[in-house]
Amino acid sequence: MDFKELDDFLHSYTDHEREYLTKKKMSNEEIAYTPRKSNLKIFDFKKTSRFLSVTEHNHEYIEMNYVYSGEIKQVINNTEILLKKNDLIILDTQVRHSIAPPGKNDILLAFRFSKKYFTKIFFKDFNPDNPISDFLLKSLFESQKYNRYLFFPIQDEFELICILKLLVIELIEHEKTDESIYNHYITIIFEKLLKYYEKALVSNKESSKTKDTKLYFDILSFIEENHQNVTVKSMSQILNYSPNYLSSLIKKITGKNFSQLICEIRLKKAIILLESTNLPISEICEEVGFSNQNTFYTMFEKQFHTTPKKYRNMNKYN
Repeated sequence: MDFKELDDFLHSYTDHEREYLTKKKMSNEEIAYTPRKSNLKIFDFKKTSRFLSVTEHNHEYIEMNYVYSGEIKQVINNTEILLKKNDLIILDTQVRHSIAPPGKNDILLAFRFSKKYFTKIFFKDFNPDNPISDFLLKSLFESQKYNRYLFFPIQDEFELICILKLLVIELIEHEKTDESIYNHYITIIFEKLLKYYEKALVSNKESSKTKDTKLYFDILSFIEENHQNVTVKSMSQILNYSPNYLSSLIKKITGKNFSQLICEIRLKKAIILLESTNLPISEICEEVGFSNQNTFYTMFEKQFHTTPKKYRNMNKYN
């Protein structure tokens, strides 16, 4: 399948779309679709049905939506967003969103990733110390009171668009695609998205959504790089905010105070080390910035409802 054949395939009607058009012709009534609870195991892909509205919903997985053609109206956390051709958006777990009925030329491709995909597969090949993987890790381990999404207008990113299309072709042509093949494509896609983000910051042409993301990343990036001994005072000197203002800013953006945020980031790093190394737990405790091992065990059990040793035994990479 080449790109022209892909375009023809995606614009052709699915059985679901034909069924809806037949019903609408007979009754002239709009039909809304309510997503059911998903049994997603690792990863899947689908073309969102046209002509049907999707009612407000949320889910346990991370979703990446790519507008292949036309435009898509979504309401995310009560805010209407118009996505145009070659816009891409990554939705955090538990984000409430709905979709207005797409027209004939409005094609939305949805890639869905389970938490297991990122904890077991993705981070083996992807650097955890960058803004996008940080977003994904926080999606897995943070409380879900404050929901987020990342927005990428990638109209000028020809290589990234081609890779997205190649991934879609692979998934369409081979129902039982070798995981290593689509994992490779997905890793490249996220690396390209990170480069896009970095380029947007340098060129200073990012949209207001990207600017909000930049502010979020500036704080998190500093904490990530200095998580062992970071303080509000040291961060305020680098980011040029007063300590009090910075504390308020962190609370506003993350919904947590500084101590809670630091603790969660340290625990996140401990998770990675438990799964991917043979370091003794005492060394992991020190490596991630906990000066007291009892505190580490207490906070770990509070967050994950198990001990570090039991977690490692259940989740260590093969």
